[in-house]
Amino acid sequence: MKKIITVIFVIFQALSLIAQLSDAEFEALLDNEDIVIQHENMKVSFIGKKAYYIRIVVEKEIEYEILSEAGNNYLTPFVLPQPFDEIYRPHSPGIRNESTLFDEVSIEGFEATIIHNNGEPENLAFEKKIQKHKIITESSHFGYLYSYCYSFGKAEPGERIRIKYKYSFPFKYNIKRLISSRFFFVTKIPRKKFDFYLSHQYSLEVDTGFINCAYPDIDTLDNMVNYKWHFENQPGSLDEPGSRPQTNLPWLSFTLKPNDFLVEYFNSYETGFIPMRDVLTIPKTNRTANNFWPADRRSRGKGKKDDLNYYRFIDRFIELGKNDSVGIVQLREMQAYINDSVAYNDAYSYFGNNNDRIKTHTGTQLANGEIWECNKELVYATLIDLLDMEFYMGFPSDSRTGYIGEDYLATINGNEILFAIILNNKQLAYIMPKTDKRNLFCEELPFYYENTPILLVNRWFYEIGSSTGKMFFSKYKNTPSSSISENTRKINSKAMVFLDEDRISFSSRISLSGQFSTTTRFLYKGGPIDSTINPIYREKVWEFGEEQDIGNVEVIDTDNYFPFRTLINAEYSVSGIISTKNDTVLLDLSGCIKHIIYRGFKAENRFTDFYADFTGTDSYAWMLEFDQTVSFYNLPENMEVNNNFGTYKFSIKQMDDNKLLISSYFKIKSNQIKKNNIEQVAHIYNAIEDNSKILLTIGLREN
Repeated sequence: MKKIITVIFVIFQALSLIAQLSDAEFEALLDNEDIVIQHENMKVSFIGKKAYYIRIVVEKEIEYEILSEAGNNYLTPFVLPQPFDEIYRPHSPGIRNESTLFDEVSIEGFEATIIHNNGEPENLAFEKKIQKHKIITESSHFGYLYSYCYSFGKAEPGERIRIKYKYSFPFKYNIKRLISSRFFFVTKIPRKKFDFYLSHQYSLEVDTGFINCAYPDIDTLDNMVNYKWHFENQPGSLDEPGSRPQTNLPWLSFTLKPNDFLVEYFNSYETGFIPMRDVLTIPKTNRTANNFWPADRRSRGKGKKDDLNYYRFIDRFIELGKNDSVGIVQLREMQAYINDSVAYNDAYSYFGNNNDRIKTHTGTQLANGEIWECNKELVYATLIDLLDMEFYMGFPSDSRTGYIGEDYLATINGNEILFAIILNNKQLAYIMPKTDKRNLFCEELPFYYENTPILLVNRWFYEIGSSTGKMFFSKYKNTPSSSISENTRKINSKAMVFLDEDRISFSSRISLSGQFSTTTRFLYKGGPIDSTINPIYREKVWEFGEEQDIGNVEVIDTDNYFPFRTLINAEYSVSGIISTKNDTVLLDLSGCIKHIIYRGFKAENRFTDFYADFTGTDSYAWMLEFDQTVSFYNLPENMEVNNNFGTYKFSIKQMDDNKLLISSYFKIKSNQIKKNNIEQVAHIYNAIEDNSKILLTIGLREN
């Protein structure tokens, strides 16, 4: 077969966005860095053309210069294998422990050399440790992936450490990890020179996408196709706060098409490759296989205990939705009940023993108040079937680190799947199955799954023997998004300040809506909290001062429909924030206002656009009442910042002789700010951070 190389050229931004720096600009950039890569030479070879025999060989020589003592922290331990994609973030239940490691890795060489400040090289002695990573394999057993950790001595500032290694691994054990690969040509560390080589056999068919001007030199030699890239003076911009590197930085997508995936189309003499998305999605759609065929859902299996448990479970929701012509009420009530009354079981016993009998009693497990990880897709599929509704399996993408499309499919492998149910009005309602990391309502998606492409796959994927030769249907569609008015957080507090006791007693009402509800309500309600988002989301309202005494925290109400409004009352007191000297009192309220920002954000040397998590409003209003007659000295000035990114208002007003009203309001108006206007983000973030350090000077007065 004639070799075809598909090249996709996509230019998202002007060339200036990814231009390499001049020598002087690069050297100036290093003033605030701990480490720099002086040169890196990396080669990745795909040898072979059949899946069973392809082997991937990775060779690298890299030299780091230590600029400060902290630079050593980047290198020890030095872990192999290194991921091809540094920013890929799997989203999966904890027990699956999805990883970017490769299976059956063979380390074929590792060397470390230190070049002292006098220019003399010295071989570095190192300690090698093997670390096991427990995962769930394709056979639903526990298995292990291995990483190899190399530790060696520290280098002094100005010294260089050169590392050289080679390892390889077979494609056959890593098919899903390697079918769709992504290589970024920028890293998290500044790099002076970078040469990257990729090669594969001429007879191996591949799809390549050269994104954001990542154009290579290409040649063919000795029956190999060779790609070469050369870069100089690259900033370490892969992990800039709030960035989406895939939109600005150069990268390569590489999709293998081994000959094993070549098939003859039904009832024709034409051949073609199985779509790579199908190779990745079929095993996951198989998890929904069940005994309820659409034509006679309610007639099969009656009398079986397991089936009767399903009927008893679903009938209450059919009754609740009998007056709902759209069908959404049934889904909302069902998912809300599962959230509140059905526990997630990680199925450790199943994955450890691989007891298939467990998988045949899903209805009984549900009746016992549990959903098992090994069965959860099957359970949801069965329940949706019994509601006489059809659905797609949805494969989402995290907007912060990538998108899903024909040139990048890696998100299918390590990510959770969701259900896109077809309502009676032909709209889609999304449900994310309950796990140890998710407990969301029907139609509720985290912000990084909003307004992003999702691959929808019809689960009836093959009609074996059909005269039409129909393959299963799939399509890409953007998920819904929320608006500024729907994403709100309002925190109103009354506080009594007991000066002699060094204590403030609070009574707070917390109102959450939209993405603020999705990201923060479980802080107070209990349940899983997303570990991939800005850690400020996980800070409770009372977490400031030296000590906190938590009284009553009550979730008053939570709506199970969009925008999922949640009301919380909280009673608590905070101490360790009042100090007295003579007749002057210092009240330190630092950290009491928790607007979601990137702390320490800098506009200087920014190389990528900025993206907010979502648009919305976040407001605090505190009424402080003092238990003594006081005077207020040098109260902070009111402030207002308004630009295209957002609006920030801060004020402290004296309402009475012994009362202060502290207000802080932050509105994000724009999802995206170009890097050339990044000062707008920094201006607001820096103002918020400065005003979060509230230090009040108070004078005591006689009554």
